[in-house]
Amino acid sequence: MDQPFYQVRDLAQETMFQNSADEHTLTKILAAKSALLQFIFIFSVIGIGVLTDLIGVRLVYILSGFVLFISSLIGFFHLYVRKKGLPLEQEHVRV
Repeated sequence: MDQPFYQVRDLAQETMFQNSADEHTLTKILAAKSALLQFIFIFSVIGIGVLTDLIGVRLVYILSGFVLFISSLIGFFHLYVRKKGLPLEQEHVRV
């Protein structure tokens, strides 16, 4: 079962896709997104399996936590320092 935060993120992404494209283009976008996500998932499972065999489960969890922390820092940097989230908030207010 997905975490609530992932569900909110996915809902926001789907809404953004639906509002930014016409119906014909939207079907192609969603099909390409689905194929890409399945492709990435397959290779991530294989990659994590190989990495776990090489360095062990504990180090894989530590590495995953580190990557998550770095991606959070990058996200906060773009949101607050570079003000990338501001146009989306202004667009939402106008609608």
